[in-house]
Amino acid sequence: MAELGILIIGQSGLNWVRWKRLCTAIEVLGFDVLLRSETLRDPAPPHEDALELWSSLMYVATQTRRVRFGSLYSPVVYRHPVWVAKMAAAVDALSQGRFILGLGYGEDPATQQRYALPTYAGTQRLDHFEEAVATIHALLRSPEPVTLVGRYYKLHDAFIQPRPAPGSPPLVLSDGVGGDALPILARYADEWNALGMLPGDYRMVRHKLNGHLAAADRAPEAMHYSFTARLYFAKSESSLMRALDRARRDFPESSTLTPGELMTYVRSKGALIGTPDQIVAQIAELVASGVHRVILEWHELDDISGLEALGQKVLHQVHAMPS
Repeated sequence: MAELGILIIGQSGLNWVRWKRLCTAIEVLGFDVLLRSETLRDPAPPHEDALELWSSLMYVATQTRRVRFGSLYSPVVYRHPVWVAKMAAAVDALSQGRFILGLGYGEDPATQQRYALPTYAGTQRLDHFEEAVATIHALLRSPEPVTLVGRYYKLHDAFIQPRPAPGSPPLVLSDGVGGDALPILARYADEWNALGMLPGDYRMVRHKLNGHLAAADRAPEAMHYSFTARLYFAKSESSLMRALDRARRDFPESSTLTPGELMTYVRSKGALIGTPDQIVAQIAELVASGVHRVILEWHELDDISGLEALGQKVLHQVHAMPS
């Protein structure tokens, strides 16, 4: 069964009132996964509410009973990996094994400098990311105390208590068409999250990942495969123009395109756009390419009726797709 998840972009006006309402809706409607991105704020104005990640995840752990939840692209520059591992184990235990830990490189350099966060340039950025991921992975997976001597982190007989359940929480790492992080993914990730790309590009990158998995002595079947895409959803044909207007705002270079041309252009950017039937067809193409879980970015934080329509008209059709 294919799965359908929702990604809430944390810096786009997310506050407690909206988060509580979204959590309730996503739990009740039956979506498989609820994920949060993490950014301190948008690089450019307007600067909207940006609810802190880990406190919001604690809320989901205690106020829901079914939906799996977690982070996606949580920057490793924000926190020492020991604390990330310890918090992840705690939230996973509190939720009885429903937590998902998704990690990313970091913020844009300007934001990192603004908040006095460590800044890594060039190959250092990827080297630091790998070392942070390796440290978190070792603390969560090793049954013995961990000793690591790296460039950025040094541990001696370190361990976290209470211990997480074996293999939990799953570690999700993301990469796009460039594939720079694929060797790191192959060594440490339980799930590869592909960032908005066309199905053909997805198959190409997955082929590359299979080679890195083989080098790490892992079978492709050992990895779970998910795909994140921006969504421009129209509840019906009558509301399609509003979805197209949102797409035009995000892609100002498309202002002269006809509606049909705009939909083709948005799809070329790896996003999904259209009515329920069109979204189902686009998701089916991804699932046929080997995706187990499709994660849709939901930017309309007050549009609960849109989520309801997505749940009622799309979700059950996705669940009927073999993966």
